[in-house]
Amino acid sequence: PFLTPYAVAFGRAVASRLYRRGVMCISAQSGKTDTLLDIIGQRLDQRPVPILYVGPNQQYLREQFNPRLMDLIDEAPALAGK
Repeated sequence: PFLTPYAVAFGRAVASRLYRRGVMCISAQSGKTDTLLDIIGQRLDQRPVPILYVGPNQQYLREQFNPRLMDLIDEAPALAGK
């Protein structure tokens, strides 16, 4: 996450659960998906809840997001065990 330091504050704000809504205005190809995957992984590990991710289209979800999500779950020992 520190490759994109501007996204760290957003991820921490979401993880803090002090806010009902988070809005991140950021340019294309700037680490949004990685930040969201960090948030999803942290939430699934610490306080699991149903999570809905809405992507731009089905092709993106199938070809890019789903493999990265599965890699996150498989590579994180705490999540792989769950």
